[in-house]
Amino acid sequence: MKDGVKIQIPPQPLSIIETLNKNGFEAYAVGGCVRDSLLGQTPDDWDIATSARPEEVKSLFEKTVDTGIRHGTVTVILSGKGYEVTTFRAEGRYLDFRRPEKVEFITALEEDLCRRDFTVNAMACHPVLGLIDPFGGREDLKKRLIRAVGCARTRFEEDALRMLRAARFSAQLGFQLEAQTYEALKSCRSLIANISGERIRDEMTRLLVSPHPEKLALLCHSGVLGHIMPEFGPCDFDNCNSPESAKSPACHTLRALTLAEPDRLVRWTVLLAGLGFLRTSAGAVKGDGAVRVEAAFHVLSHLRFDSKTARLIQKVLENWDEEITPSGSWVRKAASRMGIEALDLLLKAKEAMARSRCGKRPDETADRLIKAGEILKETIERQHCLTLRSMAVNGNDLASLGFKRGEEMGQILRRLLDMVLENPKLNERDTLLSLAKQMLSSREKHGHTPESL
Repeated sequence: MKDGVKIQIPPQPLSIIETLNKNGFEAYAVGGCVRDSLLGQTPDDWDIATSARPEEVKSLFEKTVDTGIRHGTVTVILSGKGYEVTTFRAEGRYLDFRRPEKVEFITALEEDLCRRDFTVNAMACHPVLGLIDPFGGREDLKKRLIRAVGCARTRFEEDALRMLRAARFSAQLGFQLEAQTYEALKSCRSLIANISGERIRDEMTRLLVSPHPEKLALLCHSGVLGHIMPEFGPCDFDNCNSPESAKSPACHTLRALTLAEPDRLVRWTVLLAGLGFLRTSAGAVKGDGAVRVEAAFHVLSHLRFDSKTARLIQKVLENWDEEITPSGSWVRKAASRMGIEALDLLLKAKEAMARSRCGKRPDETADRLIKAGEILKETIERQHCLTLRSMAVNGNDLASLGFKRGEEMGQILRRLLDMVLENPKLNERDTLLSLAKQMLSSREKHGHTPESL
C-alpha cells in the first residue's frame, strides 16, 4: 500500500536513493529509520533497500565497503558516514533458528518487507512515492503495538532472537505486545537456547537501559527469561502495583530497574542483585549473599560479559550486604578497599533498590546512600589519597628512616594509609615521615608492632 505520507529523508541517503533511481533501480529507505521518523524521532541510521545487486551498487558509488556482501549488503560512504544499502532478498529455510540456509536476491520490495520481524519495522519510504506500508505498521504505531509480520510463530522459529527483540522494542517504545505475538513468544520460549550468549546479552542490555525496563516482565511471564537465566527464581510481576507486592523480591527488582539511572552497569547490577532469591532444588527460596554472587557469576559467564565488567559487578555483589555509613572516613576506606568504580556502582544500585521499597515515604536507607554518593563525588573531586600509590611517601622514604624492606615496611605503609583515610590532611610528606619516625621510635623503645601503634 502506497501512502501519501512524506518523510523528510536527509541529503546523503536521499542522494543514494536518487542515484540508484536514475540508473534504473528501485530504492527506498526501510526499517527503523521509517519507524522513528513516523514517531517524530531523529533516526540514528538510514538503511536503504534496492533492486540493484551488490556489484551494481558498488559500481555507482566512489567509496563502498563490503560489510555483508553474501547477504546483499554494501555500505556506501558519503561525507565520512556509512549507509547500508541492501539488495531486496528472500530467505530460504532457517535450519538453526537464527540464520537462513540461503539468501536469494529478488526485485520486489513487498517480498523483501514480508521477511522482516515486526510490522513497525516492515515499512519503506520513497521521496516521491511516500510511505509503503503493506502490513499495517503505521496503524500499529498509532495503536502502540508490537506485532509480528504474518505468523508470529513462524517469525520466531526463523530467528529466535526476535523474541528478545519483541520485548526490547516494547521497552524502547513503551508499546504493548500484540496478543498473538505474545502467545507465540510463550510457545517458542525454549528456542532461545539456540541463540548465543553475546546476542542475548546485547538485546537484554538494550531492554534494561530503555525508558521502560519494566517490560522485562514480558520475558518473565512468557518463560523466555527462565531459559536465559534459570537462576532467576519466582518472578510474579502481575501484581506489582498492589499492596501485597511490598513483600515480593521480584517486584522490588522490577521497580528498582525503573528507578535506577539508565546505565548499563547500574541496571545489570540491580537485576543481578535480585538473584539472591532463588529456588533450590527442593523449591525453597534462599536469599544470602553467597547465593547471589554465585548466581550472578553463572549469568555473567553464560552471557559472555567481558572479564572487567564481570569482576566489577561481582565485587559489588560481594559487598552488597555491607552497612553503608555516610561519613568521609567510611567512604574513603570503602573506596580504597573496593575501588571507586565499584563503590559508586554499589551506591547507585542499592539506592534504586531502597527507593523501590519506600514508595512515596521518606526512607533513611535511601537518604544514607544518596549522602554517601555525594561524599564519594567530593572525594573524587578533591583527589583524596585512597591507595598506597597515591600517598605522599613510599618505601624508599621509609628505608631512609631505617625501616627494613619487607613485611614490616608494608605494615607501616598500610598503617599510614589507614591514618590518611581517616584524615586526608595527613597526606603530606613531612607529616607522614614524622608519624613514621614516631612508629620507629616506639618500636625500638617498647617493641610495638606496627598494628598496635
